[in-house]
Formats: sequence, C-alpha cells, structure tokens
Amino acid sequence: MKVGRVCVKTMGREKGLLCLIIEELDSGFVMIDGLTRRRKCNKAHLQPTPNALKISNKAKTETVLEAMKQAELITDKEHKARMTSKDKPKGPKPVKKKKLERQARTAKQKENKKKTKKVVKKKEIKKKTAPKKKVEKKKPVKKPAKTKKK
Repeated sequence: MKVGRVCVKTMGREKGLLCLIIEELDSGFVMIDGLTRRRKCNKAHLQPTPNALKISNKAKTETVLEAMKQAELITDKEHKARMTSKDKPKGPKPVKKKKLERQARTAKQKENKKKTKKVVKKKEIKKKTAPKKKVEKKKPVKKPAKTKKK
C-alpha cells in the first residue's frame, strides 16, 4: 500500500469509514486521514480499494478531504461535517457523578466550618462585651504596732 491509496477501515471505532494513506511508517503501519481521525493504523486493519489519489506525503486534512471530494468518494455533507468538527467550540468536560457528590460534600463541610466559626466568634464577642463585675478589694487592716516591754 502506497501514499494516496483509498482504503476502508475494517477494525475499531471507525470501522467501515473511508480513509486515505498519507504516509508509510514502520513495517506494518501507515498514517491515515480522511473521514477518520488522523492516526497511525495497522495495514492489516485496512481494506484497500482500487482508487488511488495523487497527494503529497504528510498532506494536511483539508487537502485530503478536498481530493476525496473532487474524486467523488465523499459527499458535500460528509466533507462539511468533517471540516466543521474541528471548529466546534469545546464545552466544559463532563463531570463524574462521584466527583459532583464529593464537591457537594466538601462545600457543605466548608459551610459548616464557617457557621461554627461565626458561633464561636459571637460567643467570644459576648464574653468580651459582658459587663465586668466589680470585685471589691479588701483593704489591709493595719495592725497596731507592738510596744516593747521594759
């Protein structure tokens, strides 16, 4: 299989999709692109078709798709779908349920800590502002001076 050969993927998640060989790698592997993602692929997982296109080695995805469209191997709809998939803005990553539960739990714990701190502060403030009781100091009683005996 040489660069420019149109193939059909026979294995993996992209099974049945058209692709184009864009580079020959180590023995048994090629780099493919087209309706599939650009990736290294085992030659045993590809079914070659009689079609071959003239493209340069390591051609860009846009060039590959344009060549496939001109050869009428793919429709305009497939071409547009593949081209616009890169331009779509990426949304936030989905968060696992366990992670959400953990975040909620830690948020509650933080909230509880804040509440307890406020209660403790209020008690401290009450203690500081509570009127102090006057403690009467006892005056020392003067003892009469002892007289010397003669």
